[in-house]
Amino acid sequence: MKRISKLKSLFLLCVTAVCVLNACNAGDSDHTPPSQLPEASGNVLPATSDPDAPEAPAASSEPQAPEQEKILIAYFSWSGNTERMAAYIKEQTGGDLYEIIPLTPYPTTSYTLWGESAREERDNNVR
Repeated sequence: MKRISKLKSLFLLCVTAVCVLNACNAGDSDHTPPSQLPEASGNVLPATSDPDAPEAPAASSEPQAPEQEKILIAYFSWSGNTERMAAYIKEQTGGDLYEIIPLTPYPTTSYTLWGESAREERDNNVR
């Protein structure tokens, strides 16, 4: 009986340690994903649906200048929360903000009414 109690205690200790270590890792904000994928080596042809399509021209040995990325941050916002998040994303990425404004304005009285109008749109396949 003591052996089972010791095993349970050891198991709970291990589970607790895993949870604590996982929680410590969750706040790691210094991790940034790579911005570009590594280039493929060898001859890579684009996928086509037509097997008789002509082959792609051979790639030149000179690397092409990368095109400038443009980021568009498009958002809906009923209460302003999404707008604040979009502004934060703009700060981080340097993208362009674009607010999507519905033709029928959002109800300003309550979120419940807005939810009802969203359900009507969904049921009538408006989107």
